[in-house]
Amino acid sequence: MSAITDIHTHILPGVDDGASSVEEALGMLKIAKVNGTGSIALTPHFHPCKPDSVSNAMKLAESFKMFLPEAGRKFPGLKIVTGAENHVGAGCFDECKADGALIPIGRTDYVLIEFDFDGSESDARKAADAVCAAGYRPIIAHPERYICFHTEKWVAKELCDMGALLQVNASSLAGRGGDEIKDYATELVLSRLADFVATDAHSAVSRPNDIIKC
Repeated sequence: MSAITDIHTHILPGVDDGASSVEEALGMLKIAKVNGTGSIALTPHFHPCKPDSVSNAMKLAESFKMFLPEAGRKFPGLKIVTGAENHVGAGCFDECKADGALIPIGRTDYVLIEFDFDGSESDARKAADAVCAAGYRPIIAHPERYICFHTEKWVAKELCDMGALLQVNASSLAGRGGDEIKDYATELVLSRLADFVATDAHSAVSRPNDIIKC
């Protein structure tokens, strides 16, 4: 069986609402390893359009620099790459086109993005277009959680046609977000619109990356 690749986690400690300590982060990596994960991306929340985005990007880079050696020593067989969940909200599309404004996954041209949960389908299209214009391939995190994807069912297909990829949360498929989110996440998978299933793990307990138990 091929090893699992998890492209969306909040394991980098002490930088967002994910792992709060190095110990918790290492515990989450241990869960990933037990679950058969061979590659994992650490994708903390990042707001590329905030005034302090440059300093925040530098802080994330420093946090990666401090954590990755320890993680590598503890789990030498696990490939760990850096990244971010870039929040591309309404009104910041032009800023996201600037060189270096977005944080990609590893040394790739793939960028994990999220929208405003109550944003419009027009904003979703503009966000994806801005990321593409910056020279990246957008991966849209948890589309099953956005209101406009439920009310305008054509949005997912249109974004895919624009070149975007879709990442569904494993917890959504397990029903942890409620039946409506579960049904739509399942629909995205069965219709082959979903390209990835990831954990979006925030904690070893409340929002874990334990796929086996989902």
